[in-house]
Amino acid sequence: MLGRIVASAPALLLIACGAASTVAPPPPLDADALASPSVLAVVDRQVILDEAVDPESVAVALGAAGFQAGAERIARDRDARVRETSVRVLRFASDEGAQAWADYVRTHPVDAVGAAPAAGTIGRATVYRHLPGGCCPGKDLPSWTAVAVSGATVVVVTVRGPDVTRDDLAAAMLTAGLAIT
Repeated sequence: MLGRIVASAPALLLIACGAASTVAPPPPLDADALASPSVLAVVDRQVILDEAVDPESVAVALGAAGFQAGAERIARDRDARVRETSVRVLRFASDEGAQAWADYVRTHPVDAVGAAPAAGTIGRATVYRHLPGGCCPGKDLPSWTAVAVSGATVVVVTVRGPDVTRDDLAAAMLTAGLAIT
């Protein structure tokens, strides 16, 4: 379950910076968890806003939800059918905040995850489907995304590729330790 993701890392590190503090979340997966070589990236508020279609709306939702910090492990393989798999862990100040962010994603999927409205569920995760709109030929790939909440953590798993399926997403969720039943 989500425990594999959350427990796979050291405890949260609090770093005081004057009056403010930053929470560093655990890495979403061990480096060798995905089939392809992967990189780990920090996901802060600005990263999320840079990806948003409507950054102002997303900023308000992140603030209201108490977003603290995030991390993402991304594996890419240009020769594979699933060209990219990403597992993103977002930490919020409270369980309610994490649920509020998941609710925002459900009501604003294009702004939050770049996908159409929910396409059902896999286990406890809400699933979204994105199809290219012609904006970026050769770069904008079909994708499936799952969003799951566990306590004060939101886990987002995405698979991208020309022929990715819901089954590819389910396999990536299992790799990430998310229950799919």
